[in-house]
Amino acid sequence: MSSTATTPSAEALLGMKPTNPIALHEKLLAGLPFKALTKFLETSELDPKDVYAVMKLPARTLARRKMAGKLSAEESDHLLRLADLYRQTVGFFNGNAEAARGWLAEKRPALGGHRPIDLARTASGMIRVTTLIFQLENGVFV
Repeated sequence: MSSTATTPSAEALLGMKPTNPIALHEKLLAGLPFKALTKFLETSELDPKDVYAVMKLPARTLARRKMAGKLSAEESDHLLRLADLYRQTVGFFNGNAEAARGWLAEKRPALGGHRPIDLARTASGMIRVTTLIFQLENGVFV
């Protein structure tokens, strides 16, 4: 069911040009521009509340980041990981972003009744969600 060839890269979803992994690492450490978050919200059409929760970005901090025009290193890393999860999910649904958004937002029995977007708040949860996508892509009964 996967078709990641037509799915934009996580960097593209953030409005960034593709770069090598070390340069990307350095960009994350320096903090991505706030416009990367804005671009992702526009492109993904995910519920902003869910995106902010994954990024651990309360409203007051969000306002400060917007004024400064830059995200912290940790927020940037969370945003990139979420963009990559979104990319994988859209790929799993053969480019159908609406189906991907629905899948991320609905409780899944294979995830203990949790929504994939909620599990994306932690590294271990993110790994579990991406593992589930891999299993589904490869016909593993879950």
